[in-house]
Amino acid sequence: MTTAGKIALLLNVALSLGFAAWGVALYANRVDWSNQKSGETAGEYALRDEAIKNLRDNVVPKAMARWSTAVPAVDQLEARRPKLQAWYSEQLQNLRTGNKPVQTLAFNKGALQVDSNGVAALQPTKGLASIEVLEQAYAQLQAQVAQTTKEIEKLVDEERKLTEQIGNGKEKGLRADLAAVQLKERISHDEEEFLKPLLYNRQVEYSLLMKRQQALEARIKELQGLSLADQP
Repeated sequence: MTTAGKIALLLNVALSLGFAAWGVALYANRVDWSNQKSGETAGEYALRDEAIKNLRDNVVPKAMARWSTAVPAVDQLEARRPKLQAWYSEQLQNLRTGNKPVQTLAFNKGALQVDSNGVAALQPTKGLASIEVLEQAYAQLQAQVAQTTKEIEKLVDEERKLTEQIGNGKEKGLRADLAAVQLKERISHDEEEFLKPLLYNRQVEYSLLMKRQQALEARIKELQGLSLADQP
């Protein structure tokens, strides 16, 4: 029991010293919420009061002056807004479905130009039309593309038929017929070349026979003449 009492006593002393140090630290580093100033330090209330006074004396007058200056300009813009809305609506309607020439914003050295009425200045642009006109042109082009596609398909089908009609030169088709005709022509030419020597030989033989016939006829006439001379 004596040892346990000593340990408890020492633990109590340690905790007491810790809590005492904690309390001293909190007291020494407490936040001063007063409105008093002492040298370079001041209470939080005094600091906030100084900030409010600075805003009231320096910032608020400038803001009120800017607000007073901007109010007439805002009122003027608010008065012009219906006209500007009508003008922009007209321009948008022309861009959507209008037939008037489409105009674009005018810029000068990167800055948007404004006309005498205070609206954005516009300038004519070639090659632009409203959305409706462009859609109509697009529909026409689509119809032309579809018609051209059909014509191409028709030509491809005709080409396929002609290809089948021509053939590959082996089974059927014009190429096969041409090959057969060329083969017959080649065979005929070969036969002609084979018959040419025989023809030449027969012509030579015929020529010799004709000469021999003429010689024989001349001999017969000669013999007939001799026979008539020997008769009394």
